[in-house]
Amino acid sequence: MISYFSRHLQVFFATLGALRRTPMASINTILIVAIALLLPTMLYVTIKSAQQLGGDWQGQPQITVFMEADIQAPEAQLIFSELMLHPAIALAEFISPQQALEEFKELSGFEYELDFLGSNPLPASIVLMPNKANARSDKLRALREELEGIDGIETIRLDLDWT
Repeated sequence: MISYFSRHLQVFFATLGALRRTPMASINTILIVAIALLLPTMLYVTIKSAQQLGGDWQGQPQITVFMEADIQAPEAQLIFSELMLHPAIALAEFISPQQALEEFKELSGFEYELDFLGSNPLPASIVLMPNKANARSDKLRALREELEGIDGIETIRLDLDWT
């Protein structure tokens, strides 16, 4: 065991001597090794950052259906049930006015300012994810036109409109 450590000390001091005798060559070698270690590390950090940025992105367009402001909860639930059964829709999520207000307060930072409004100005909404067969822009526009005919729906926002 002692010979192991003494051999390591010999190599350490020999390396220091080589560094002192040929400083430019040693600096070049150190830089090459540093770059060789830096490149994969930077690639890893870049990939991880891109994964975090794209983590929430579903990869599919969404349709957001905003209900009329004065619609009653049972009517909104009926429309939601009807949309869940639609053959072009893969997923649907109902967002009540209270949920929308809480999310808006959390994301906007206007928690105290919104308390002065007295009543909730946000309508109920439904977020729809079409199935893969209906994710093309022409089919999404046709689906939007079909949904606009349903009573109780005020506005429909299609992801294609803003992307």
